[in-house]
Amino acid sequence: MKLRSKIAVSFLLITSLTAGVIFFAVRYFSQKFIIDSVYNYNALLLESNGNSISRNIFSRLERWETYVENNNALRASVIESNNQFDQMDNQGDYLEKQNEIWEKNNSEEARVFIDSITENSLSTDLRDRIQFFQNRYEYNVFLEAFVTNKYGAIIAQNREVLNYDQSNEEWWKKAKERGVYISDVIYDEKSGENGLEFCIRINDSRGNFIGVLKLIYNIEDVFKIINEIIQLPIAENFGEDMDLSKEKTHVYLLNKSGQLIYSDTQGFAGFAEKSLYLDKLKIVSPKRSASGVFLEDGETRLFVRSFVLDYMDFKYLNWSLVVSKNNDLILSPWYKLSNYLVFILILLIVASIMLSALLARYLTGSINKLIEGMKIIESGNLNHRVEIKSKDEVGQLSHSFEKMIKAIKKSRLELDMKVKNQTEEIVEKAKDLENQQAAILNILEDVEEERDKTQEEKEKIYTILHSIGDGVFVVDRDLRIVLVNNMVEKISGFSSGEMMGKKYNEALNFIHVEGRNKIESAFIEEAMISKKINKMPKDTMLVKKNGF
Repeated sequence: MKLRSKIAVSFLLITSLTAGVIFFAVRYFSQKFIIDSVYNYNALLLESNGNSISRNIFSRLERWETYVENNNALRASVIESNNQFDQMDNQGDYLEKQNEIWEKNNSEEARVFIDSITENSLSTDLRDRIQFFQNRYEYNVFLEAFVTNKYGAIIAQNREVLNYDQSNEEWWKKAKERGVYISDVIYDEKSGENGLEFCIRINDSRGNFIGVLKLIYNIEDVFKIINEIIQLPIAENFGEDMDLSKEKTHVYLLNKSGQLIYSDTQGFAGFAEKSLYLDKLKIVSPKRSASGVFLEDGETRLFVRSFVLDYMDFKYLNWSLVVSKNNDLILSPWYKLSNYLVFILILLIVASIMLSALLARYLTGSINKLIEGMKIIESGNLNHRVEIKSKDEVGQLSHSFEKMIKAIKKSRLELDMKVKNQTEEIVEKAKDLENQQAAILNILEDVEEERDKTQEEKEKIYTILHSIGDGVFVVDRDLRIVLVNNMVEKISGFSSGEMMGKKYNEALNFIHVEGRNKIESAFIEEAMISKKINKMPKDTMLVKKNGF
């Protein structure tokens, strides 16, 4: 792969990778931002509406608590009833008997007894007060109201209730114990409405228990608050073109056990076992909310859950609100943003391809120019100049290359000069060598002549030696035999080949006749030193090869 291709591919890869990372990061964080925004907005929305629910219920309850605390006529009526019961011998038997009469409300005795309670002044006061709320809020706010004495017997009611004796009812016991008790949502068969049971303990001026007031509060206004939630936008400042119909947003009211009380789609649910993913939407603290995205009825939806928080000292409900919204609708801005990002990413890739090609061409243009210059210089033209004026690394490389060429030219000139000088020296030395060779040849010729003369002299000497009748041998300075005549071979029995090169006393064994001691070479050495004739001892004898 050429450098231009490498640069283009590398730049394209880096740009694409960077753009891809930015693309996915923006997609991820934008989605997270949208989900978090919707979650936070809806959590605040649910908290606000939950506070409205708590505030409405509290205000209704507070009115009756004030009524119980400040109504002396109520207190007097309850105390009077208690006094009557106190004078009875057996209150339990009386309650049981009157309860049987109450249940047989078709008899004249029962009607007289029931009407005496329903039409007394306290009952009239209860009806007037209930009518006041109905006129003010334009709907039947309170469905039922009655008062019992401390024995559980009804002493006043706005409408006829089922039992005369309420002392065995759970709500009555809890109101007596706690002071105030609010039940979970109930369905009132007489009115066909849903409500809460408000049970308020009645005390005398000393704080002693004297009776209980029970009311059934119609929670229609609570359901109205829930229905209003679905008309609000998905999140603050979201696009106005979004479909905000009820099919896109659902609201659920749950009790503390997670059972469904009410939803905008089916109304009052009668505590249906609709978990709404509460196992996944757990809230650690009552002052916190939770969210999650789940599949419901084939549709992906965002669920947000928040507690209906306590209002002032009102701590009785433990309800929670859940809102679910179409996740695709929530993420529609994100989908649009993703499309824009894809388009921008494509543009960036196309721009990167074009830019990488231009960049590669720009970078490799100078390099190619430098390569062409190197080829020209490589052919031998050291005078060629590569002019690259850029100040980048390629320009620095070109400048260094020019310096190298100058150094090569200088080195070449020095080398040529040195070769020239050495050539001249070699020529001179060659001439001297020729003269020396001529002189050597002359000397060799002289030596050859002298050798020939020496050979002639040697041959003469050799002839003279062989003509002598006595045995003659010649030794060198090391006393090695270099020449023998025929007479020595005959006398010693050794051939000239056996004697030549050996020391004379190794080849020829001279001894004294008497004692047969070997004669050493002292007499020869003395002759060599003195350069005078020196004779062997007179009693000298030569031992032949055969030992005789």
